[in-house]
Amino acid sequence: MHNLFKPNEQFSEEEFKRKALSGQFKVLSDFNSATILKENQELGLLTTEQQAPPTIEFLKLEKSWLQAKELATKLLNENQDLKTFIETQENDFYEISEKRENEVEILQNKYSEACELNQKYQLTLEGIVKDVKAIQKESNELKIRITAVEKENQDFKKENQDLKTRITDVEKENEGFKIRITNVEQELQLMQILNAL
Repeated sequence: MHNLFKPNEQFSEEEFKRKALSGQFKVLSDFNSATILKENQELGLLTTEQQAPPTIEFLKLEKSWLQAKELATKLLNENQDLKTFIETQENDFYEISEKRENEVEILQNKYSEACELNQKYQLTLEGIVKDVKAIQKESNELKIRITAVEKENQDFKKENQDLKTRITDVEKENEGFKIRITNVEQELQLMQILNAL
């Protein structure tokens, strides 16, 4: 049988776990032997040789078995805690995932609505651009017409100025005619007076 412990050797839990996991102890076979001896002892089934006082080897084996049993129990509890923790994490994950999926669906719907609204705005903007271009074209045409009218007005102003000048000249001529007529009338009156004498 493999010696698990040297005389008076003590191990911490971490050291025992390390040695057990690294294969330094033949835990399984030794544990089975210790279990059978312990059960036979409790049931009174030990032979005369087996009923002799426990040897140091058996005591060390029993100590190893009890320590391993305690460690196994602790590991089982830790495993259960880990399972519970994992189940909790999985439940939280599924709950969060479902919530995220709902949020993503809502965001996708909002995005679709925004895209649809953006398309409407795009069409509206295109219509406005067309209207603006039409207005700009009409404005350019009006500017051309205004320029033509302004030119016509300039021509009319020049023509009016010429007419005013001609009217002034005619008025001056009329004044001259009035003076000549007045002179002629005075001469006629004088001739009439002379003729009367």
